[in-house]
Amino acid sequence: MDSVRRRTAAWRCNAAIAGLEVIGTYLTFRGQGRSSWMFYTFDSNLLALAASAAYVATGRRRTPPRWVGTARYMATIGLTLTFIVVAAVLAPQMGVQAMLLQGAMPIHHVLCPLLSLISYVRLEDGPRPMLAIGLVPTLAYAAVIVALNIARVIVGPYPFLHVYQQPVYVSLLWLAGIVGSAAAIGWLLIRLRDAAQH
Repeated sequence: MDSVRRRTAAWRCNAAIAGLEVIGTYLTFRGQGRSSWMFYTFDSNLLALAASAAYVATGRRRTPPRWVGTARYMATIGLTLTFIVVAAVLAPQMGVQAMLLQGAMPIHHVLCPLLSLISYVRLEDGPRPMLAIGLVPTLAYAAVIVALNIARVIVGPYPFLHVYQQPVYVSLLWLAGIVGSAAAIGWLLIRLRDAAQH
């Protein structure tokens, strides 16, 4: 695929992501209200909405600015991590119907993660991102949500964040696993993108 066709396909993919995210955000807010902000799924999809909207605004005929590429990288890490955690942990525990088929779940847990992954790896161009920067949203979420759980301001919202209902080492293992998974995803995205575009 030549660069013009690839760039056009990337633009269309990001336009689809942005449109789906608007619908997903509306459905989530309608169902959960302000508590939506507690969920990594919602936060990562909101970042994806902003990143894809920025891509649509800047990238139809040229490579988008570096900050847009970085935002797309961060969003794709978050959405891919969301997809993996839902498929491997939450759906088996809480049910496929609840996690994948109701309300905004198909949009936030499946469609946007897959579209974002395909677009970022196969279609989007730009300078190679920095892995450390790509992890900032995940680390920020982890720091805030764990602190709020320790302070007993909130409980969860995910079962593995119930810090007072499991041993400390289990919480630390979950934290290391989630952040480590995000780092592995970020590294793999860079390698896959390099392989796809060279």
